[in-house]
Amino acid sequence: MKLKNKTSRNISILSNHPENGGMPFRVLVIAGSTLELNDLDFEKIEVQTNRLVKSGVLVYIETPETKLSKDEIIKKVETETDVTLKSTSSKAELQKKAEALGVTL
Repeated sequence: MKLKNKTSRNISILSNHPENGGMPFRVLVIAGSTLELNDLDFEKIEVQTNRLVKSGVLVYIETPETKLSKDEIIKKVETETDVTLKSTSSKAELQKKAEALGVTL
């Protein structure tokens, strides 16, 4: 997953406090830069990151893989749009098509 900071300021993203105590996970996205995270690290800050993406401060360069199955992606796209997707497509292709249609997965 890759994120780009569209602002001229550094953005700090702080995860929720871990259940076992200790320090929360923190990521700093430098002004104008792109940050690449693995899936495990992204899961820790997913909620906060999605809020910043919706506000336009950050943008996904490479989106994280959805946890939905292929059938769930197809059903969601067909429910929210008038588009029918082929189930023979890969999960990654379905995700890209859904995002291009403006469907949030």
